[in-house]
Amino acid sequence: MPPAPSWGQMIAASTNWYAVVPTYFLIPGAFLFLLVMSFTVLGDRLHSMLDGETRS
Repeated sequence: MPPAPSWGQMIAASTNWYAVVPTYFLIPGAFLFLLVMSFTVLGDRLHSMLDGETRS
């Protein structure tokens, strides 16, 4: 059975190819970055909602 695909495995496998075709590295890296940023923003929003804090 082949391993389950993940962005981390894609980034690790593309390190040999980043000088030839940088999109092999950039696309999964960008999506991983966006995922982490979305969870960070979601956590900040939940924190401000649960604390009753008002921000502009």
